[in-house]
Amino acid sequence: MIVIGIDKATGVAENSLWIDEGGKPTDVWFAGGIDVTVGGFNRLLYCVELEVNINVPGTYSTVLDFSNTPALQRVGWLMQNEWPSAHYSGAALQTQGSAFQLAIWDILEDSGAGAGFGTDTQAAGLVSQSTDPSHPTTAAVLAAAIQYEADSIFNGVPKTSAYGDVYYSWNFSNQRVQTLMGPTPDDGGPIAPEPAAVVLIFSGLALIALSRLRRNTRTN
Repeated sequence: MIVIGIDKATGVAENSLWIDEGGKPTDVWFAGGIDVTVGGFNRLLYCVELEVNINVPGTYSTVLDFSNTPALQRVGWLMQNEWPSAHYSGAALQTQGSAFQLAIWDILEDSGAGAGFGTDTQAAGLVSQSTDPSHPTTAAVLAAAIQYEADSIFNGVPKTSAYGDVYYSWNFSNQRVQTLMGPTPDDGGPIAPEPAAVVLIFSGLALIALSRLRRNTRTN
């Protein structure tokens, strides 16, 4: 995977958005989409982890997987139903794309409790709105992040979908870097295996192993 750069159309300008990161007011360098190529196919992805670095630009060894945790599947639901680039353009897309990233961080880093981008500052959480009076979290971004989290819950239960591919990446020193996630692509390029396909693969391997065990048993 080649990380081309940040997608400024889907996020607020660099160094203009503040949040609390682990209880400390922090100037977020950029919150929004990232442009990458995978096998020569252009894709727009979002960061999964708040405190894991990735160089922009950069080239990485990447493995694709499906959304295999409840939190990732909640993000998958948002990507399937409320992908910002499908609903907004211009300045609204910058606001919504940045809010989408904040919601992803809160869902994955703080179990998406919502308090950090809701009624209080969630001081104990890793991700929350800024507590610096001179640098509050941008109001429109904060409101949109709250809405994304609210939309992805029904009667207290997260909405989930296996939609979306997760990109686990390493640099060429074999060090893990930022995990990214994007919609399930339909561009003809590399995709994550479907969950059912993975089950079939492992079932087939188990049958092969059992067959070999039985064959060895007969010959001994």
